[in-house]
Amino acid sequence: MMHSVKRFFQLLKGNLQILTISTLIWTFFQQIIAPYEVLYIFSLGGSGVTLSIITAIQLILGIFLMVLGGYIADIYGRRWIIGIVTTLSSFSYLLYVFAQNWSWILIGASLLSLTYIYGPALEAIRADSVRPTERGRSFVLLTILPKIPGIVSPVLGGILIANAFAPYRINIQGARVGFLFLFLGMLVSGLIRLFFLRETFFNKTNTHNNYKTIHRRAFKEVYKTIFNSGREIQKLILLNGFFMFCFHFGVTFRSAYAVHVKGISTVQWGLIESISQISTIVTAFIIGDFIDRYGRKKIFIPALSLLGIATLIFVTSNSFTYFLLAMMLIYIGLMARMMALQVLIADTIPRTIRGRIMGATNILGSIGSHGSIMISGFLYDLSPALPYYISIVMYTLAILVAFKFLKESSIRQL
Repeated sequence: MMHSVKRFFQLLKGNLQILTISTLIWTFFQQIIAPYEVLYIFSLGGSGVTLSIITAIQLILGIFLMVLGGYIADIYGRRWIIGIVTTLSSFSYLLYVFAQNWSWILIGASLLSLTYIYGPALEAIRADSVRPTERGRSFVLLTILPKIPGIVSPVLGGILIANAFAPYRINIQGARVGFLFLFLGMLVSGLIRLFFLRETFFNKTNTHNNYKTIHRRAFKEVYKTIFNSGREIQKLILLNGFFMFCFHFGVTFRSAYAVHVKGISTVQWGLIESISQISTIVTAFIIGDFIDRYGRKKIFIPALSLLGIATLIFVTSNSFTYFLLAMMLIYIGLMARMMALQVLIADTIPRTIRGRIMGATNILGSIGSHGSIMISGFLYDLSPALPYYISIVMYTLAILVAFKFLKESSIRQL
C-alpha cells in the first residue's frame, strides 16, 4: 500500500503540481459554501424552475465558449487562457456576496460561464503533462489531493450558515461571507496558474493575427476536426454527451432534499459531505491503480452500478446514518466513473487535436448534464423525490449502453 502511494506522489511535478496547488486553494473555499448554494438561491426567492433557467443560460453561453476555448488551446496554447480566465472569473462571485434576490445569482452564474472557455485547455494540458501509462493515477491525484484540506470545509460552512429557525435553515449573512471567501480563493488560484503554469503545446504555423475572425475560424476548425477525427473519436464524443445526461438528475438538489425536505441540519449535512470526501480519498489511490491495471471500461461500469444503488438509498433515507451511507457510496462511485471516462477520452484523442476535440466532447457533455439538470428543476418542484427515481432508471440505461458501445482505445495517445 505504501509503495502504491509513493508511486502516486512521484507524479506530482511540473504542471500537475501547479494545478494541484491552485485547485487545492480554490476547492477549500468552494466547499465551504458550494454544498449550500441551492439553499441560498431558494432563500433569495428562487425555486427549481429558477435553477433550470440559470442552467439553460449557462448551457447556451458554455457551448459557444467551449468551441472557442478548444480552438484557442490548439492554436494559441493552453497556459495563458487557463490563468487569465480563472483570475477574471473570480470577480463573478461578488454578485453572490451582494445578491438581493435570485436574479443577481443569475447574472453572477452567467459571468462564471466564462470558465467554460478554458475547460478544453485545462483537460489538454493535464493530458499533455503525463505519460499514458500513468494517466489513471495522475488524474486521480489531481482530483483527490485538492480535496484533502477541504474535508473540513463543508462542516465549517454548515456552522457558518446554520439557522434552524430560517425558512431554509440557513443564515443569509453567513452565506455571503462564504461566497466572499470563495471569491478570494479563486482569485489566488487564478494568479498561481497565470504565473506558474508552463506551456505544453506550441503551434509553429500560428501567425497570431486576424483576431477579429477567430470565432468564425474556431467553429469551422472544430467542425472540420471532428469530421476528420475518425469513427472511434466521434462515437466517444456522442457517448460522453449521453452519459452526462444520464448522470445529473437530481445532483443539484441533494442538499435541499436532505436539509429542507428531510430535516437534516446544515451542520449534519456538512459532516456528511466531509466524511464522504474522506471515503473518496481513502479509496482513490486504489481506483486510480485499478484504472491503469485493469482498464477503463472495467472500472466505469461497476461505478455506475454503485451510483444507482446509492441513489436509491439516498432518496429513501430519513436519518443522518442513511444519508451518510448513501453519500459515501455516491462519492466513491462518482470518482470511479469520472476518472475512468476521462482517462479513456484522453487515451483516444491525439495531442495535436486534443484541445478542439476536448471542446467538442465538453460541449456534448455540457448539453447532456445541463439538460438533465434543467429537467430536474421542473421535476423537483413537482415532487422533490422524482429526479432521484428518474436517476436510477438512467443509470441502468447508461450501464446497458456502456456494455454495448463503450470500447477501450486501440492506441493510447501520448
